Amino acid sequence: MTHLMHISHAVRRGQDKERIVLRFLALETFTDFETLCFLLQSAKSNTSTLLKRMVAKGFLIKRTVMLSSRKVNLWGIVDDGAIFLGEGDTFLRSFKGLRFSPNTLDQKLLFQRTSIAFSHLSWATFHQSNYDSDFRKRYSLNHYPDALVTSKHNGETLAIEVESRLKSPVRYRIIIKEHILAKQQGFWSHVVFVVRDLEYKKMLRHRFNHIDYIPFDESRQPFYCHEPMISILSLEEMSSFTP
Repeated sequence: MTHLMHISHAVRRGQDKERIVLRFLALETFTDFETLCFLLQSAKSNTSTLLKRMVAKGFLIKRTVMLSSRKVNLWGIVDDGAIFLGEGDTFLRSFKGLRFSPNTLDQKLLFQRTSIAFSHLSWATFHQSNYDSDFRKRYSLNHYPDALVTSKHNGETLAIEVESRLKSPVRYRIIIKEHILAKQQGFWSHVVFVVRDLEYKKMLRHRFNHIDYIPFDESRQPFYCHEPMISILSLEEMSSFTP
């Protein structure tokens, strides 16, 4: 009896993980192996076994994408996966026909891992700006962050910038100006630039070090006056992030 209970528990646990993967992919269309390991917080061997089972069941398809610089394995949800999830009538963007550049793929995967990191930290909301058609109507700005997050502890709203590719200091000067204006209007109080690793963090910090001032219509404000409202975090550092 104990052995049967153990098997039943293992089956339920496996189905729960399948649903976690399917819910994620129903929103994101596709992702890679490392992101799924991060989502499930499981070892590579366990994640690999789970994905093979889900592909065999017809819930997912695996696709190998050849990019100019590398080969990437991606997994996407299909109709049978949506039916198992209980969302068979939900429109699913076709994974098979998707085309993307290396830059687009890198940005999407880093954004996915960023949203997962905030989910693991139990933030109240993670609001993606590109999924909200009214976002630009609510915030009268010339630049929009990738997402907004709200702390469940104090209700503070933060803007999230996902940086898979570095921009010029001139471009960052313009972006930071918009975040300052957003703070002045009470839209959000802080901005977090998320990068993939500590080396990239150093590179972004170096770009920021070349920003002497932020230009406004009738003044130039020293950048250091506004630096406290900016954080740069690697994905690894996200695990201990608090506002």
